[in-house]
Amino acid sequence: MTLTCSRCPHEAQAVGLLAAHLVDAHLVDAFEALKEARRVEAGTPRSPTTAAFGTIAELAAALGVRNIKDLPGCWEHRVDDLWWFAINAHAGPVKCSGGILAPLEVPPGHCYLEYNGWPAGCFTPWGGEIAAGEAANEDTFIAALRAAIGRATR
Repeated sequence: MTLTCSRCPHEAQAVGLLAAHLVDAHLVDAFEALKEARRVEAGTPRSPTTAAFGTIAELAAALGVRNIKDLPGCWEHRVDDLWWFAINAHAGPVKCSGGILAPLEVPPGHCYLEYNGWPAGCFTPWGGEIAAGEAANEDTFIAALRAAIGRATR
């Protein structure tokens, strides 16, 4: 599957386009293009897990976060008093500083998620797991991300 970035001349296989933009200002475009192409190709509805990763990309853009592959470790961010995540943009596993399992190795291309200091998920743009409790679940995480985006853009 070949995709073209809407903001620049990059054209590549889906995974290549995502990798090319994982670390720059086109992050949201790359995730959205890839998610949509995979969803259409598979004929499936949008996955909440990939929606969560895409919303993290929106937050990164709102915060001006760029070049996370150049960080010495994961990009770590506290969304609010309850939610925290670490994204590994490196080619190999990288330890993060979070929670009761620290130091925990986050696999390449994954987001490790915590709710109230406890493990709540590990996922990529293509799938994974997020807690499914009453307070900690995909919907409440996405709502917290949207609130953080609102705070970042004020």
